[in-house]
Amino acid sequence: MPWLSEEWKYRFPVRIINNVSEDLEEYQVLVSFNHSELVSEGKSKPDASDIVVTDSDGVTKLYFYIEKETINTNRCRLWVRVPRIPANGENTIYVYYGNPNATKTPYHDPERTFEFFDDFNGTELDNRKWTPNFVNSVFYVVNNSVLRIEDATKNVNMYWIYDNTDTGSQIKMNFTPLDKMVIEFSMRMPTQRDASALGEVGIGFCKSTDHTVHVYSEQHDGLAREIQYKCGTYDFIENVKSNTVDIIPNKWYRHVIRKIDTRFEIEDPSGFISGTSTNADYIAICVGAYGGYPFTPIEIDWVMVRKYCEPEPTVEIGAEETICKVVTFNVLDINGMHLRNLMVKVGDSDWVEKNSPFDIHILRDTIVKIWKEHYKMWVGLVKAETHVETIVLKQIYLDILERIENAVELIRKINTNRWQLKDEELIIYDDDGVTPLVKFKLYDKHGRPSSTEIYDKRPA
Repeated sequence: MPWLSEEWKYRFPVRIINNVSEDLEEYQVLVSFNHSELVSEGKSKPDASDIVVTDSDGVTKLYFYIEKETINTNRCRLWVRVPRIPANGENTIYVYYGNPNATKTPYHDPERTFEFFDDFNGTELDNRKWTPNFVNSVFYVVNNSVLRIEDATKNVNMYWIYDNTDTGSQIKMNFTPLDKMVIEFSMRMPTQRDASALGEVGIGFCKSTDHTVHVYSEQHDGLAREIQYKCGTYDFIENVKSNTVDIIPNKWYRHVIRKIDTRFEIEDPSGFISGTSTNADYIAICVGAYGGYPFTPIEIDWVMVRKYCEPEPTVEIGAEETICKVVTFNVLDINGMHLRNLMVKVGDSDWVEKNSPFDIHILRDTIVKIWKEHYKMWVGLVKAETHVETIVLKQIYLDILERIENAVELIRKINTNRWQLKDEELIIYDDDGVTPLVKFKLYDKHGRPSSTEIYDKRPA
């Protein structure tokens, strides 16, 4: 298997198994691994800027994104946009690391990895991604890659979001919902100091005709006489409601909404609910505010949308692989002349034609096979510290290997019942079961012909 570059010392394979009967194209796959362990071993940079991901050929770079809060942790979350995973089949990609001189690759790009992504860089909402004040007014600040919701339209309880009859105030996402998708976002409630403040923020799927919210995952402070940090009270999928739970102030929580055609699932700090809705026309940041009371600020760190199938692909991480220097192969005949038109196979890769001498990037303990007409296949185990390998192919190998092959072939025929005991003889037949290949006369220990108490056999 080719190697991206000698600058990257390590990689691990990621086997992705498609569990559905349709091709998955441009599909986002999550690879979870222990990055802090690689950092502590001196194999990867603490900021993960040395990480690169390639397709199955080992060299074609793929777009990926590492969730920033998981870098240098034992639960590093790396998302890869995989071009194709065949129906009921699999694909293997490679994660490279171990280049101390690397800088962040342009392929580490969340906007090219996901269907939609925003981590709120800058000081204003990106109007390509959002339509502010799509319903009523939402007052916000963008700073330090965080969207802080500070207030919204109020009129007694008219714009609080209780259920699927309410709209609240909305910032519309400029993205058309997919039939099958997942939206994930990270949200927190900063520490509050005003017990009279009320506020509710989340992301929901809304109906285009009247802007009512029909699928909603939120956090809120809903009691005016004390400070609260709550989630779930106003989570709903149409008439399916969630439970109320307390959350920790200043802690980022992941909220997940899955859409499978008209079926929805919400997974957030309050737990898990599922239900159906046919009113999911668009997506919005939905804000509930209550007239006569200050607003409780709530913050969103990032929002992303990815494709989804059920069940999702299975992901298996293989053992770490290490590259050695380029190995130069000199393939000579018995007279020391370089051989041409060689067929070469490295590990599990395809056979390719080469002329001696030739160079190959070799992984540690990789089997290299070389075939040349009039000679037999040479098989060797190449160590990473090997830089030059000289092979002399001699005609004498042919006779030895032919004898071994003949013996193996006879054993195979015996194991497949292509033999017979007849008239004190053991007869081994060809694959047609008729043509005799070898006959042995059988004798007992007294030297008498026998087919029962066999002590010796001699060519007939």
